[in-house]
Amino acid sequence: MYRTRKSFKNIAIHMMIMAMVLFTQIFYDTVYAQTEEQEYNQEVKIVTNPALKLQLDLPTDQEYPSKSFDIVLTVDSLIDSNRVGVKWFYNERLLNIAEPERDIISVVKGQKTTLRKTFTPEVILPPSTVNRRVEIAVEVNGFVAGENYISSNKTELVFTPDMVITPTLDSYTRAKTISTIRVWSLWTGAIILLGLAIFFVIRQFREYLNHDEVV
Repeated sequence: MYRTRKSFKNIAIHMMIMAMVLFTQIFYDTVYAQTEEQEYNQEVKIVTNPALKLQLDLPTDQEYPSKSFDIVLTVDSLIDSNRVGVKWFYNERLLNIAEPERDIISVVKGQKTTLRKTFTPEVILPPSTVNRRVEIAVEVNGFVAGENYISSNKTELVFTPDMVITPTLDSYTRAKTISTIRVWSLWTGAIILLGLAIFFVIRQFREYLNHDEVV
C-alpha cells in the first residue's frame, strides 16, 4: 500500500513538473512572438519635391471581419495640374488594393488634395508566428510645362500574424465584440428552441404512451 501511494506521489510530481515546463515554453513563445517581427519592406527611393509635398496618415479604423483599412494621402501642391499620377507600392502577398491600382488626381497650387485608399488583407496569407511590420509606399508624378515633378513617401504598420493592426484599433475591437455577441445570441436562441422542441416531442410521446396504457 505504501509503495502504491509513493508511486502515485512520484507520478503527480512528474506531471506537475512537465506542466510547469510546458507553461514556461508557451509563455516564452508568446513573449517571443510579441517582441520579434517579420519585415515586409518596399524598395522605393524616397524623393521629396517641394512642389508636391506628401503626407501619409495611418488608419484610424479597421473593419471587421474583412480587416480592411484606409491610408490617406495628402498632397500639398505648388503646381496646377489635373493629371497627377499616384502609384502605390505594397506587398501583394499580404494586401489587396482597391481599384484602380493607379490613381489620377487634380492638384491646385497652394491647396491640399487628399486621396483615401482602401487596403484589404489577403484571404490566404504566408504563414507566420510573429507580428508583421509592413511598409506601404506611394509615388506621385506630375508633368507641367515640360517639367516632371516626382515625390514619394512611405509609412509602416504592424500587424498580428492574421493581419489585425496592432495595437488593435477601437473600431475593430468594438465591431468584433458586437459580432461575437450576436453569434452567441443566435446560438443561444437556437439551443433554447431546440431544447423546447425536444421537450414538447418527449411530452407528446409520453402522453401518447399514457393514452395507450389507459386504453
